[in-house]
Amino acid sequence: RFHDFKLEGLDAVTAARWIAALGRDTVLNRQGTTWRKLSPARQAVTSDADAVALVVAQPSLVKRPVIDTGQALLAGFGEEQR
Repeated sequence: RFHDFKLEGLDAVTAARWIAALGRDTVLNRQGTTWRKLSPARQAVTSDADAVALVVAQPSLVKRPVIDTGQALLAGFGEEQR
């Protein structure tokens, strides 16, 4: 099922599961416009709880696509996904 973050948002339970499984550095998109618009204080993500709160408030900060099959979980495009 396709889930549009901008229209449907992202719940904290799902965000926490993704961050626990993949790590906040994989889930957070620090290259995009949304990240660059954040204040330095908001960019100071020092815990998984901070990352969850940030992506719930700003779902555009999640690296896309996120593919969750229930068996496997991938986020973003990169050489390792080839």
